[in-house]
Amino acid sequence: MCAVSHDNLITRLIKQLRTQEWRSFTFRGIHRNDAFRLADHLEWRLTTPQGDGFDIIPTGDDDHDRAALVAWLQAAANAGPYGAPAWGRSFSETMAWLVQHGHEASRLSITVASRAVLSPEIDDLANRQGLEVAYAAIVSTLEPQQ
Repeated sequence: MCAVSHDNLITRLIKQLRTQEWRSFTFRGIHRNDAFRLADHLEWRLTTPQGDGFDIIPTGDDDHDRAALVAWLQAAANAGPYGAPAWGRSFSETMAWLVQHGHEASRLSITVASRAVLSPEIDDLANRQGLEVAYAAIVSTLEPQQ
């Protein structure tokens, strides 16, 4: 087995989750602490494998690691009543969408992703025209109509 670099898709995601400004972020069932809880758990799984089938083992191939992490996040989101992750089902679904589509974790991307998992229109808009355009569409629906 070859050694895997410490700079891989999963460690980069952990860094993004830890370094973003989450102080006042709460959106669609997603709380600011969810990012820190997920980062802590991912780091724990990387540094302390449990051998239980839920370990995260980066290969160094971003495409392979992306697919594995998306599957892992989706499994966490659908874990059942006693297996729900500490970072929340909504955040798992949101992060699975972000990772699958190759976006970095930020307030804007998480806001868009949390809507994209529920709305095919936002999903399509984000993937075809970008996160900023999808975010503008979301904000326009939240603004009071005159």
